[in-house]
Amino acid sequence: PYGEALNRVIKAACDPGTTVHLQGVRKSAGIGVHYRFLEHHDMREVMFNAMQAEREGYDAFLIGNISDAGIREARECVNIPVLGLCETSLHIASIMGASFGLVTISPKWNLRLMENVQRYGLERRYVGMEAMNTSAIELKRAMIDLPFRKGIVEQFNTAAKKLLDKGAEIIIPAGGDIIVFLAESHTYEIERAPIVTGIVEL
Repeated sequence: PYGEALNRVIKAACDPGTTVHLQGVRKSAGIGVHYRFLEHHDMREVMFNAMQAEREGYDAFLIGNISDAGIREARECVNIPVLGLCETSLHIASIMGASFGLVTISPKWNLRLMENVQRYGLERRYVGMEAMNTSAIELKRAMIDLPFRKGIVEQFNTAAKKLLDKGAEIIIPAGGDIIVFLAESHTYEIERAPIVTGIVEL
């Protein structure tokens, strides 16, 4: 269900005539970013997918995981642009406002994303992170269980409002599932603060 929903969001964001090939990781559970050891399996696959995309004539390679796992390595492997969901979201947020905050899907992601904020040199724009109390499995359930999804979105809204109280001008949903939920409901702001729909921006 996530792949189908993601394709709908991507298709709606593309100009006519633009082709986007969506390729998930196949050799791991896709939860590598939760654990450093497992992330290595995902990164290897990202690198080889980037090389395959270049061989097949694609104009760019996009990493749709908020961790940006493998972005530096993939850039060493190919001569086409390699863009990451986190890096793109952070820079777009910095263009849109003076400060930003991130809503993460669980506390497990916070340290990993803070490392990205630092790596991209945007600490001065960063006001904080608020973690939702959810999991990868619950987010997949929300793809098909709409009443359950409503509770997930309410968690996001609560966390986003805390970031606004801390001084964030822009809110970044830090997870593909929640980005899809917000895009499908056409939710692009909260209390007049823009929400960066990272998949669309990417």
